[in-house]
Amino acid sequence: MVCGEGLTIKFAAKQLKINYSSARRVISEMKKSESLLYDSEDNDMENNVNNTTVEKKRGAPSKINEDRLHIIDNIVFSNSTITLKEICNFLKKNYNIEVFTSTVDRALKTLKITLKTSYKLLNRVNSPDTIEQKSVYASHFLGNAPKDRKKIIFIDESGFNLHLRRSKARSKIGERHQTCNGDVFQDFAKELFSIVSNSNELHGSWIIMDNAKIHKKDGIKDICRHFRCSLVYLCLYSFMLNPVENIFSKINCFVRSLLSTACENGKLVNIIRKIVLVVTRDDLAGYFNYIMGNANKAILKILYS
Repeated sequence: MVCGEGLTIKFAAKQLKINYSSARRVISEMKKSESLLYDSEDNDMENNVNNTTVEKKRGAPSKINEDRLHIIDNIVFSNSTITLKEICNFLKKNYNIEVFTSTVDRALKTLKITLKTSYKLLNRVNSPDTIEQKSVYASHFLGNAPKDRKKIIFIDESGFNLHLRRSKARSKIGERHQTCNGDVFQDFAKELFSIVSNSNELHGSWIIMDNAKIHKKDGIKDICRHFRCSLVYLCLYSFMLNPVENIFSKINCFVRSLLSTACENGKLVNIIRKIVLVVTRDDLAGYFNYIMGNANKAILKILYS
C-alpha cells in the first residue's frame, strides 16, 4: 500500500490493523530486498510493450553489474582497509564509473564482504622483519627461479564453502568443519607431483606455497624430493607474491553469483570446475606480472600498500 498506492506508513498500518513500528519494519525489509545492483529496471523499461526508449538521466550514478562486481572485489582484495568513498573515487578515476557509496555498500554485501577488525595486518606486512624476509625471498626467486614460467607452480587453498554457505557448521571439538587438512593436502601433493614428474617439460619445476602447517606436514618434502621438484616456501605475510590469490578472487566472485544458499558439495564442486574456465591466459599473465612487480619492490624494501 505504501509503495504501490503512495499511502503513508501510519495510514497503511491503521488500515491493516498493525502497529506503526511493525509497519515500519516491514517497509524497511522490503527496501532492503530491492536490488539496485543490476540494470534490470532499465532493461524492462526499454523493452516495454510500446518499445519506447526511456533515456537515463544524464549524470545519474551507474548501477553495478556483474563485471563491476568483479572490479570491486579486486579493489577490496588489493586493499582490504579501503573505505566506501575511496572505492567510489577509485571507480570514477580508473574506470569512469560513478556510483554512490550506498551502491558500493550493497555490492559488498552481494559479494559477502563485510568490514572486520583488521588486526593491524598492514603493520605486520610492513614490519621490519617481514620486509627483510620478503627481500631475501624476492632476491632468491628472481635470481634462481626457472626461466620457463611453466616450471613455476604456485599452490594455495581457498575455502569456497566457508564463503558461500552458512557461517557456522558442526564439527568435533578441536577440528574445523570441512577444511583442507594435512592428509588431504598430502594426497593432492602426490597427485600433482606425479603429473609434474610425468611431463618432460616440467622436470626441475619449482613448487611454491606459503608457510601453512599443512604444507609442512611430514612427508611433503619427501614426496617433492622423490619426484625431483624443488619445494619453495613463501615468507609470512607475502600473499602479494602468490598469483593464486588473484585467481581465487576472480573464481570466488563468479561462484558467489551462482550460489547464494547452501547446496550439496557435489553441486558446488561441479560449479567450481566450470567457473575455473573463466580465468584466461591474459588473466594468468597479468597476475604473474603483478607478483613480479611486487617482487622487485620487495627487493628494494618498498612498503606494501
